[in-house]
Amino acid sequence: MATETGLRPVVGSMAGSAENRLSYPRQVSSYQPSDFSRKLLAHCRQWRAAAERDDPTAPVSPMWKHWTDGLHVDLRERAEYLVQRDRIRLHSHVAALHSSMAFAFNLFLPFQEKSALALAFAPLVGDFLVREVALEWIPPGALLGELAGDKPREREPATGMDAVVWGERPDGTQLAILIEVKLSEAGFTGCGGLKSRGNRRPDVCASADLFFEDPTACYLTRPWRKKRDRRYWQIFEGASGSVRAAFPGVDGVGCPFRADMQQPMRQHALALAMEAEGLVDEAWLVLVHHDDNPDVLPHWQRYAALVHNSNRIGSLPASAVVAAGESEHAEWARFMRERYALR
Repeated sequence: MATETGLRPVVGSMAGSAENRLSYPRQVSSYQPSDFSRKLLAHCRQWRAAAERDDPTAPVSPMWKHWTDGLHVDLRERAEYLVQRDRIRLHSHVAALHSSMAFAFNLFLPFQEKSALALAFAPLVGDFLVREVALEWIPPGALLGELAGDKPREREPATGMDAVVWGERPDGTQLAILIEVKLSEAGFTGCGGLKSRGNRRPDVCASADLFFEDPTACYLTRPWRKKRDRRYWQIFEGASGSVRAAFPGVDGVGCPFRADMQQPMRQHALALAMEAEGLVDEAWLVLVHHDDNPDVLPHWQRYAALVHNSNRIGSLPASAVVAAGESEHAEWARFMRERYALR
């Protein structure tokens, strides 16, 4: 498969025409603001008002006129360049003051050519050297079987990572840290199968036993109007012997992935597939979250509790990433703490 699809670390393998590739809103779940989200947005508006009008109580829009206005001034040109070069499809709300996508750009762009980022992740994954940092990375299509071809077509959703750190250990071991970035969200993208009119087996959604008896009956295996099966359950079966064995922590009544657990499941499948196909020797799945977000980390931990082997699933507060770059980018670190109310 590696030879057939040319699997390798590819930065920004998104497809799309020049006129639409910069504004396509990636498929997201309906957003319901949490208490923390409201507080963070209020802080961001006060920060903007103080910076622009020297008055934190002055009224300002919750959206920037241009999405790069929300980035550190030294990162804007680089961000524009990467979006053009890698054909990154921007989210519909990337210009929001509390956009997670803009947060990821602000958080990881300073490390594009730096190795200091390894300091932040070393306590979690061990010693390594950073080779490359990719933003909005989409894997080759055949890896998860989600796409009609190797790259997403226009408006074709695909599992991707907000950032990927490609690295190498002192002994030559190749690793990838797949990063999901959450700023103010209370959870993850929910499964669309439960309410889809194309779901012909809703009984599987309602029963964990039925799901484990025949995972291929799950809507996610072949969503409505798709022409080939996705490989999620094949990947987990290959890693653990069976899908049931891959998730020994499941003790609920319904399918464990009928809600927002399906997003970390897809990303976990991606990590396992990268190892199985020889793309890397080690693939880690890491949530990078706002330190004070009380909602999203428990969801992540709940997924890890379902998994047979969660040794390479972890989390890191965003302040640890900021601290890693502070010695070389002191002004950026101050900006990040003030901009996002980070510790």
